Amino acid sequence: MKPSEDQQIQHNCGVAGIYSHNHDVTGLMLSLLYSLQHRGQEGAGMWVTNGKEGISYRGAGWAKQVFTTEVLDDLSSIEPYIAIGQDRYSTSGNLDAWQPFITDEFALVHNGNITNAKDLLKMLPKSIQNEAKSDTWIAHQFILNSKGDTIEEKLVNALPQIEGSYNFVMEYKGKMYACRDPWGFRPLVIGILNDDNGYVIASESAAFGPIGAKFLREVREGEAVVISDKGIKAIFMDNRLKKIKTSHCIFEYIYLAAPDSIIFGKHVTEVRYECGRKLAIADVKEGFLPDIIIPIMGSGGAYGQGYAEEMIRQVCKNPEKFNLSSEDIPETAATLVPKTGLVTNYYSGRVFISPKFRENASILKHRVNEIDIRGKKVVIVDDSLVRGTTAKKITEILKNSGAAEIHWRIASPQILHPCFMGVDFATHDELIAAQSDGNIEKIQEAIGNADSLRYLKNEELVDAVSGKNGNIKDLDGIDIFEKTKHCGACFTGRYPVNTKGIFSK
Repeated sequence: MKPSEDQQIQHNCGVAGIYSHNHDVTGLMLSLLYSLQHRGQEGAGMWVTNGKEGISYRGAGWAKQVFTTEVLDDLSSIEPYIAIGQDRYSTSGNLDAWQPFITDEFALVHNGNITNAKDLLKMLPKSIQNEAKSDTWIAHQFILNSKGDTIEEKLVNALPQIEGSYNFVMEYKGKMYACRDPWGFRPLVIGILNDDNGYVIASESAAFGPIGAKFLREVREGEAVVISDKGIKAIFMDNRLKKIKTSHCIFEYIYLAAPDSIIFGKHVTEVRYECGRKLAIADVKEGFLPDIIIPIMGSGGAYGQGYAEEMIRQVCKNPEKFNLSSEDIPETAATLVPKTGLVTNYYSGRVFISPKFRENASILKHRVNEIDIRGKKVVIVDDSLVRGTTAKKITEILKNSGAAEIHWRIASPQILHPCFMGVDFATHDELIAAQSDGNIEKIQEAIGNADSLRYLKNEELVDAVSGKNGNIKDLDGIDIFEKTKHCGACFTGRYPVNTKGIFSK
């Protein structure tokens, strides 16, 4: 069953802000949006201001499509020193609810999903309730209509009433603000431009390098900061922190974040290498040895490298596990270097975050390199298996091109439950594992009759993220994610917040 439009009510976006008197903030913001493009590809928007006047531009498509030379020249014409922007992936509500939202000189962009948006909407003036476009629109208006004579007072009164995942980057009267929910679901980081004490806010640290910014620190859970000519200052810490448990989204490591980012204090690639290694260790225990290894490029690349490195290590150290002689080791190990059995079309966009035409996108995304796969036992290493659309197409085209066997290795546990904190799997009907009741044989059949399928286990994922090096006996159980300050609700169904107040339209 294909979900209706209003069932697709959550998103994952990239947000950014920059404050600098000595740089072209418009051009730097475009670079930030380029670097965060993997987090949202449906639309992009930007607001720039010189403290006296501001200009906004928003549109459908990738940032490079939205911000033409003419648009950038127009935005730069007022010589702004603040810019905020967003790469959008459809949020709750209308598909065309582009950000930033701007009212009464208050501009806001949002990454996340507000789970009590319906309740907040009822608290707004009745005269504007019918104008609600999304959870972000509701939050924007809720802040503006909260008690307080200054925007800082309004934030102090409004933020403790907002639930769910939210990273806000805002501008008001020549100052830039950044706020993060007290659960800390999504990463939000601060960078510094050393040459002029300018500051950068972004969803991920990977956005800093291309513009010459250096990582300073994360926006802390439940914190709001203000950036002005006086520097950066924390203005608020959510009092709910006393009773709320940190719930970092563990799916950020699995898929969402760029491989060169540091999120929640860990390097993403380091985690992904370890997850791939654990998949290989599980295969080695059963004496399984592939002919070739194909990582699904993108976020699957690091998993494939970790898998291959561990396989090669085991072949060299323990050839008897695979019935190999010492003479077989060099040639066998050489074949286990990851191959380009699938050629990725990088111009097709990220299939997982394309809510329309996913099936066609799966076909366009990959082509088979037959020289690598014909007659071979192929292991495909990928980050996750959500809907199964792409996996089915890949299995089919590989088999049609002559592969002897297709074995899938998935570097996450089974996704059995919807996410309501900002990732695009909103209903059980969309999840292949949920629709198959977690039955591996049913899932194998659904993805094109794959010869085998192995997922990473919950404890293996937590071990890779937490760096326990196998010492996770004290973390076993259904609350394994909570014990390590993560949200794993998509695997366990244990949600850190009430999800009944999500806004859809």
